[in-house]
Amino acid sequence: MGELYNDKVHNWLNGQPDGAPPDDAELTRALEAASRLKVPAKRTQAEAWAMLEAQLEEETTEEATVVPLVGVPLIEETPQKRAYWPYMAVAAAITLVLVGYFALRSPDVSVQMAVVTTPAATMQQVNLPDASEVRLNASSTIEYAEQGWEAERAVKLEGEAFFQVAKGQSFTVQTPTGSVQVLGTAFNVYARETGFRVACEEGKVAVTSPDGQSLTLTAGQACTLQNGQLMLDNKLSATQVTAWREGKFFFHEAPYTEVFQEMARQYGVVILTEGMEDGRFTGQFTQGDLETALQVVTLPNLLSYERVGTDSVRIIR
Repeated sequence: MGELYNDKVHNWLNGQPDGAPPDDAELTRALEAASRLKVPAKRTQAEAWAMLEAQLEEETTEEATVVPLVGVPLIEETPQKRAYWPYMAVAAAITLVLVGYFALRSPDVSVQMAVVTTPAATMQQVNLPDASEVRLNASSTIEYAEQGWEAERAVKLEGEAFFQVAKGQSFTVQTPTGSVQVLGTAFNVYARETGFRVACEEGKVAVTSPDGQSLTLTAGQACTLQNGQLMLDNKLSATQVTAWREGKFFFHEAPYTEVFQEMARQYGVVILTEGMEDGRFTGQFTQGDLETALQVVTLPNLLSYERVGTDSVRIIR
């Protein structure tokens, strides 16, 4: 238990003028010592305190002589419970305060995650704990830790989203096909089965693929992951890539399957594209009337379509 009573940690937790922040090694030792008290991270402050008292009460039913630690005067021949009060205070503070500090570092600490999912034909704005803003496209999901957010600002994304990041420490977007790290900027991330693209509207972003390839984008630049290679993409401007926020969807030599999947998400319908795997489309469609959007894509490419039931469309070559 002696490692719990660290003068530097104690002074820092109590906000004393000379309480300089301890280093990671000191915090780690204190947290490891506190973890041996076996207070679950999900307990409330009141529950955690009650459990700590109960554990110490079990160990101190008999009186014993306590040998004082250096610099920590204790009265001899008093119950151990009384002797452990300084350690209990520090242990409770560490358990309830430092858990947030290590929440995203330690796999042993349970962290409650916030999950936001947009259904088809729906876009949604999400405000993160630091006032960063996320605009989610249809059929997209983000996940992030509400507690300990400031310690490591990280978001998991599946789908597409536009990020307006508040100033602060590093901000990371993690996807199944790549990650993006930024410092105060505005950027777009597309991470779906049909591909992975990042477009930087303001500031600078670092994009990393699963195998460690990395590219740095500045304002106006975009990149894509093609055949396992991360490369700059000059086909569409960053403005065109992010135009989906205004209901406009631009494509340049995009597979028909990608175009019609996007249309299906925006209108909440099923679009059947069997036999269209080799087709390519350059142009745009605008959110609004489904019939108009279908005509804009099919007619210039000598395609047609037919309704199948009330919520399905089949594309015909």
